Amino acid sequence: MKWLLGIDIGGTTVKMAILDLQGIIVEKWEIETVVLNDGVQIPGDIAKSFFEKCQESNKRPEDFVGAGIGAPGFIDFNTGVVEKAVNIGWSNFELIGEFERLTGLPAVLENDANAAAIGEMWKGAGSGATELLAVT
Repeated sequence: MKWLLGIDIGGTTVKMAILDLQGIIVEKWEIETVVLNDGVQIPGDIAKSFFEKCQESNKRPEDFVGAGIGAPGFIDFNTGVVEKAVNIGWSNFELIGEFERLTGLPAVLENDANAAAIGEMWKGAGSGATELLAVT
């Protein structure tokens, strides 16, 4: 079976979920967001937690198609760089490159508020709507 990994990076916690390819959450958990040293270890903390969860749930990392990451601040979707996230301390932080290097999973990056709106449009309160307004 193939899986997706969803990641929401917040100022106090990183929320993660394993989803099937239809977007159904099969497992979710969270870890603390450690912002020491400008949050440089956050991708490593996420990778470690992902591999631990794979072991716990008998899922193989190679069965994951990829990851979607929502991060705060100004991001560059095309490069996977968080240009500025004040609450975490990131400035021109190459989040996707680092995450992919640590996990081997392809990943996409979106601003966390935009990702929340996309999620609501896909599987949440806005499912089936032609227009959606999300306020965070």
